[in-house]
Amino acid sequence: MNQTRTPIRYALYSPDGKLIQHGTCHQETVENYRAMAGSNIFAEIPPNLVAARTWYDLAEQTPKAQTAFQFTQSASSAAVGQEVIISGLPAGTAMTIDGFTQLIEDGSAEITFERAGIYRVNLDHTQHLAKEIEIEIYG
Repeated sequence: MNQTRTPIRYALYSPDGKLIQHGTCHQETVENYRAMAGSNIFAEIPPNLVAARTWYDLAEQTPKAQTAFQFTQSASSAAVGQEVIISGLPAGTAMTIDGFTQLIEDGSAEITFERAGIYRVNLDHTQHLAKEIEIEIYG
C-alpha cells in the first residue's frame, strides 16, 4: 500500500521571536525537528501565512505575519546639516545607514547628514517587513 506523506510547513525562531529558518518536513519527523530546535522555537506554520514573512508572538505562542512599518518622515530631501526625523518606529527597530546600525528605543530617529548625496536608510524589526527609504541631501 502506497501512503501519501503530507508535508508540514515549519519555522524555527530565536528565543526573542525572530525568524531563523523555515521549510517543510513530514509528520513523522516533526518531533525530531522540535528536539533539534534546542533553545530556539519550533512552530508549524498555518496555511494562511507566508513562512518567510513571520515572527513568533511569545505571549500568544503562535507565528504571526509581519506587517508593513507605519511611520512618518519629516522630509525625503534636506539640505546638508538639516535634521530629518523619522518617527512612529516601534522600539527595537534597527536603522542602518552606510553600514552603521543604530537601535531605536524611543520610536524616533533624528538624522543629520554632513555631506550631500542619496542615502539609503534600512529599517528592520522582528514584527515588520524590512523597509528601505531614500533621503536625498543637497548642498
